[in-house]
Amino acid sequence: MCASIAATWRSCGRAKEVSSNAVSPLRKRQARLNPRRIAGRDYAFPYSPIFYVPFLGIEQDARAVESIMKHVGLLLAALELPLVFLLARYLFNGRVATWAAFLTVFLPPMMSRVLYAQWPTLAGHLLDILAIFFAARMIRQPGNGRALALYGASGLASSLVYVSSLINLSLLTSFLAASDWRRAPRLLAMWTAIGLATLVLLYFPFVTSLFTEIIPTLAEGSDPGAPPGIGALAAFGRIHMFYGIGFPALALAGFLLARNKPETFRLLAVYAATFVTLVGLRALSGTFKDLKELVFIGPFIATTAGLSLVALASRGRSGTFAAIAVAVGLAGFGLAKLGEYAALHTTLAALN
Repeated sequence: MCASIAATWRSCGRAKEVSSNAVSPLRKRQARLNPRRIAGRDYAFPYSPIFYVPFLGIEQDARAVESIMKHVGLLLAALELPLVFLLARYLFNGRVATWAAFLTVFLPPMMSRVLYAQWPTLAGHLLDILAIFFAARMIRQPGNGRALALYGASGLASSLVYVSSLINLSLLTSFLAASDWRRAPRLLAMWTAIGLATLVLLYFPFVTSLFTEIIPTLAEGSDPGAPPGIGALAAFGRIHMFYGIGFPALALAGFLLARNKPETFRLLAVYAATFVTLVGLRALSGTFKDLKELVFIGPFIATTAGLSLVALASRGRSGTFAAIAVAVGLAGFGLAKLGEYAALHTTLAALN
């Protein structure tokens, strides 16, 4: 596993066309690298190998490496809970944070990513939450240079670990800048440097192909074989597929309730705008099918749904019982989804 990291890194550029009359080793490697058809050619999708680098020092025992990576992945998934708690407490208060942390345990997209063993996704997502926390600090303390630096550091780390984070946080940064034009220049300048550093350090071969092959072909007005998008209805329908009705309904209610806290609402609005844009990208083109937008929005849903539960519980004893009942229902939905995913994965792994 670890031995193939360097080969994967070097193959971020264009996957050469191979005759269909023979299945060559390159064709096999091309299949493993998950190529995308863009501008009439196959390109190996550029995934970052950074997550795997710490495992290079482990004795080359495939089972040992796999076991360690599983435990690291589970730890990363578990660490989302305290980070969401800190974010929700910073945005609102301890009661909202407690509910948000409870709901985080039962968010179906995270369960799905764990079962798919998408460890870099989990690492990038954790760093995304950290960046969002520092974004909240920047909004609340606009002159705080330390908050800006920490946002940049966590954003750079996330972008280096997982390719989708570069897109997710670039959009988030753009919306942050649009929400405060007075401080936008410093923020955009910093993020431009982060983006360029990430592209040069990790994706330079692919970027070369982008400017020398992909963009010129697209500029001609044709993109033969371009992967189609799934359409807006299907893209937004995935929210229901993963979160059902309860989570989104409570999240929307909580988002509206947050309007009386302008700074908090601004951060949530930026977060929501980023998510909607990511869904739109998935709808428009299959090139963006790996953005993990439903994992990205998880802390938003947990926090705003937690605010709704606090508002419901504030309506006396009956409201408290209702809030508990709703929370139990959401937990039940999450556990049912976990059972569904587990059944699917055991079938795929021929364990049943």
